[in-house]
Amino acid sequence: MYSQRDANWSNTLLGNSSSSAIGNYGCYLTSMAELITWAGGAVNPPELNEKLKAAGYFSDDIINNRQAPSLLYPELLEWGGSTEWSGAANLSACALDDNTRYIALIDSTQSQSGLQSHFVLVVGTTGSDLVILDPWTGTEKMLSVYGDPATVLYRIDKFIKKGEENMAAVQGDGIAHPKAEDVTWVFNKTQDVDPAQGDLDTYTTHNWCDLTYQNIEILRKRMILHRDERDFVTKVLHEEAWPLITTLKEELATAQIDTTKLDDVIKLLETINTKMSITN
Repeated sequence: MYSQRDANWSNTLLGNSSSSAIGNYGCYLTSMAELITWAGGAVNPPELNEKLKAAGYFSDDIINNRQAPSLLYPELLEWGGSTEWSGAANLSACALDDNTRYIALIDSTQSQSGLQSHFVLVVGTTGSDLVILDPWTGTEKMLSVYGDPATVLYRIDKFIKKGEENMAAVQGDGIAHPKAEDVTWVFNKTQDVDPAQGDLDTYTTHNWCDLTYQNIEILRKRMILHRDERDFVTKVLHEEAWPLITTLKEELATAQIDTTKLDDVIKLLETINTKMSITN
């Protein structure tokens, strides 16, 4: 279990802040890291901190997208929606099983006025109480240590770990990867980029290229380990990825934006294409 106050990262600056550190304010970040690790991602708080920054999911030291774990790791997690808390009757909303977890926003100090925000990961239920992993201590405890769950809870965000039917373990690297059809979503991101509207900036482009490179790598591993998927992978790469990427390359050149990251993606595609030509 992760603790936000672990000496290895407690002094690391949180998000884009120049003063807030993970040790003092990183409960949300640490709960997300715990969730992703449970799903198979094995990412610690400072590593996730960098991923969230790169994806634009920080406003200063505040994580601005509650769906971030499932957006960064779509092969591992599915967003299940949020429930605003309204008392004990909502305990039924925390329907936990082996593939479900909740990140909960709670009031950590009810004796003080206003909401004293704290985030924890809900991992179980016991009667009218919830079992949580508390990032402040890095330990498992009952939510009731903070007060009556009916009044302490403010919101729960549901996440579902993707089942084995949607996953495939790549041999040797210990990482769970999606099937080819689960990663094509990334190529559609170029449809949201409009140079005429000023959307085609360096940050957007580099972030998209990083995601694309990662997903093409996943496709490449699927292609190597599962020959029966080669036809499908080839179709995805050459009929979807390649046209979009070459179009984006032309738009980048027109907008005078650095294409280094995109060139890396193109080189990867060309390498895969060469190997496919040799092996087929």
